[in-house]
Amino acid sequence: MGVDMAYADVAPEQPGGILYEPARSGQRLMTPMAGTLDDLKAAYQRFQVRSAGRGVDSFTRASMLMTQRYQRAGEAYRPVTCFRLLNPEATKARAVAWAECMKVAAWLRHRAAEELRNEYDEATVAEYVQGHIDSASGDKSQRISYVPLPTIYGKYADGSIRRAMIVEPPGMPGDVTEMIGRKLTGAVLTGTDATPECCLAPPETGDWTFRKYLPTDGCRVWRSVTPVILHGHNTSVRGVISVAKTERLLMRAFAMAGFREEQIERLAFQAGPLWPGSKHAAAMLTPAHLSGYPRLHVEVRFVNGVRGPVLAGIGRHYGIGLFAAAEQGD
Repeated sequence: MGVDMAYADVAPEQPGGILYEPARSGQRLMTPMAGTLDDLKAAYQRFQVRSAGRGVDSFTRASMLMTQRYQRAGEAYRPVTCFRLLNPEATKARAVAWAECMKVAAWLRHRAAEELRNEYDEATVAEYVQGHIDSASGDKSQRISYVPLPTIYGKYADGSIRRAMIVEPPGMPGDVTEMIGRKLTGAVLTGTDATPECCLAPPETGDWTFRKYLPTDGCRVWRSVTPVILHGHNTSVRGVISVAKTERLLMRAFAMAGFREEQIERLAFQAGPLWPGSKHAAAMLTPAHLSGYPRLHVEVRFVNGVRGPVLAGIGRHYGIGLFAAAEQGD
């Protein structure tokens, strides 16, 4: 059965307009389905006679609707779930040092795997949730990233980690992060010796720190809060850093993270920090298998605004290579 509907043409180049398109992942919105128009007519008829001698009939709303995911046209949406870190008793904020991103990521990854073993098959948990992917036969980018969020603004701009987000690859439907959000809220994370480390709580409304990593509107300029780990060496035969090699490796790092070269207008890099509370790139602790690779702080300017999260480099699944949005015009 068809649905009688009216459509309005929306031009992508319309000034001030944002074009959305159906997608596999993105924001869930209510949409019509077969029977919606008849249901709306019936709801209106019920509304007209809702008051009778026996009382008021409150059942007047239409219900023939379905949900569809949408994303902004041309944007690669990355499903995300966010948490605040509290102490194990959930009485106050828990702060972890900036350099210990990989430690917090390991707490999150371990608990997520524990909680999802009864929800997904063993291979999904091992490869997608824990990241145990055979590089010879699988795409190592198709895994969840566990991203500690350093505090870089305000009264507590000391770079300490008090928040975290869990991110799926671009284009994924987001079912896993939704499940993690439900399962891990209120959960206590433990360290390698099973010592309670922190409790996870949902984000507070209007949290400024989350907005810097996940701005509502796209931002063109992003600066690394934790250094980008390059996937190759950027020195010349004489041991001098090669700008050309570094730029090629950075472009490759962004491409591996889902950002096309044509999206990037320019790059700048340095060893020193770009945000309050951030530290020198060499101060970041890294997993043993990444310790020999160069790492740099990076500023990237995109051709068009990006909403985030922005992660790049071979340490991004541990939150190493995390960017925050700079103010427009910076």
